[in-house]
Amino acid sequence: VITGNIVSGSGTSAPALGNPQDIFVIGKYAYVAAYASSTFEILDVSNPNSPAHAGWIANGTGGAQLNGVSELFVAGNYAYLGSPNYLEIVNVASSTNPTHVASLNDDVGGAELGGPTGIFVSGNNAYISTDSGGDDALEIVDVGGVNISNAEIGTIKVSNLLATNFAQFIFPLSQNFCENSKVNLFTICE
Repeated sequence: VITGNIVSGSGTSAPALGNPQDIFVIGKYAYVAAYASSTFEILDVSNPNSPAHAGWIANGTGGAQLNGVSELFVAGNYAYLGSPNYLEIVNVASSTNPTHVASLNDDVGGAELGGPTGIFVSGNNAYISTDSGGDDALEIVDVGGVNISNAEIGTIKVSNLLATNFAQFIFPLSQNFCENSKVNLFTICE
């Protein structure tokens, strides 16, 4: 049963949801990484029947690196976003005005960020899985204090990765979980 939806639009009152790739929900907000729009959207989903645009940040705003953004994790007041060649950190303390904090780009300090496939944050570390044409890696980045300039603490290159116990990797069953630039909200009852 579809409870509600919100459709991509233009302007400051409508969300830019072109090809949404990842979604993260905390409390009354849904955070969306929109690949084609190269935007990070915040939606107010406190009323599932009528989700509303709250705020957003586009590629280049304040130095944000969101071109082709596809991965997302939110922890505390920060969103961690993966786009080709970048880890972007955005302050989401204000849902109506998210702001660029820092970026870490591919090959800086040996970082392998060419094609991020997942992000998970635990404590002061961001764990980023990447797949960029032979540079398959699990990056571990110290984001405590959000000082990215010398933040990489380790890289592991793998051809196969098996994670158990203390790691969590989430891969969508289908890359087409959002159709027609809509984010669909579902209520499932037994």
